[in-house]
Amino acid sequence: MNKHMVLNLIGVLVMSLMAMTIGATTLPNDTFDGTVIDNNKWEVYADGGATVTQNDKLIVSTSKDYLISKGNVTSRWEFLRDFDVQVDWNIEQGWGNWLRVTQNDHLDGAVMGVSINDRSYHLTRIRFPEGYEGILLWAPSEGGWVAFRVVRAMQGQFRIARSGVSLSFMYKIDPKDLIVDRQQEHSLLVELLKTGIITGQEFGKLNEELMKSYNERLKESKRGHWQPIGKSIVVSDSSAKLYLYAGSIDTYHVFVTSFDNFYINLGLTTYGK
Repeated sequence: MNKHMVLNLIGVLVMSLMAMTIGATTLPNDTFDGTVIDNNKWEVYADGGATVTQNDKLIVSTSKDYLISKGNVTSRWEFLRDFDVQVDWNIEQGWGNWLRVTQNDHLDGAVMGVSINDRSYHLTRIRFPEGYEGILLWAPSEGGWVAFRVVRAMQGQFRIARSGVSLSFMYKIDPKDLIVDRQQEHSLLVELLKTGIITGQEFGKLNEELMKSYNERLKESKRGHWQPIGKSIVVSDSSAKLYLYAGSIDTYHVFVTSFDNFYINLGLTTYGK
């Protein structure tokens, strides 16, 4: 190896180390240690008697005194172009059945999402009063319900990644809580249709996605790997803000959810105006 090649290699290594150091000190990762929410990273919002606190984890508690009770944090920073981000979630208390109050009542037990050009895209650990529950990929620009998985997990991880204009979603839970059974999946969708929670068009879309992904889901179900959910969604490559959220919607129900270990695996961030 000649002198110029050695110098070039040293230069590349130095630049790589500098980039890693800069990234490590500037990325707004958060393990939510202590009891004070980092207001430089997060903007806190709570409504309907909900509270958002921190005690070595981020804690959202809803209230039974309000029809809609929700709390969330939204990033004060923004992702620039590509990113890959994940968070742990744990539903700690209050995850039970209740009497239906309205046509739309449900619990968003744990939500992780991004907002791009004022459009929201998120994963939610959702539950309906009759006990129907799972993980839902929600995107209003795609007609609302994009994909649904039947799960019973009370804790797990969510992950969202954007590459170019392609936005992908993944989740990870204990394999024992992952249900890959076409009969159960179909039966649950039928019940959601009967109760008016989903429309006939949504039923068809969700059922088709479950059938197409069945073989791959079955193969991966016992490995405990990241599980993709739904198709990648075409989005703008504009800056993206992230949010974590939990809420009791159209029902007087109290529960507690926590978030922890928020990590950015890939991506550059900047603080918006």
